[in-house]
Amino acid sequence: KTDEVTLFEKNIEPLKEFLIGVDIVGFVSDIKSLTYFYYVQYSIAPIVLANDTERDLVVGCFHDYSKAENIAQRERLLLVKNFGNGLFLFRSF
Repeated sequence: KTDEVTLFEKNIEPLKEFLIGVDIVGFVSDIKSLTYFYYVQYSIAPIVLANDTERDLVVGCFHDYSKAENIAQRERLLLVKNFGNGLFLFRSF
């Protein structure tokens, strides 16, 4: 299948494997629309995705990859892993 959600799920699979045993993660993005928030939530279920950066781990989903570093600094996040395609995992500090 090549629909947008299926492709998104395939790209997020390495993140989901990385989060085994985690109950809840935060979310940050450079996109104002909640579309990617819902895509991530759907793809990592049953892990709960909170639309904030107040969690120990925070998923970053960026359309413009160059904004990731500035947003992470502003939100006080440290990079844990870059999964490519604008998908990041951060840790709060």
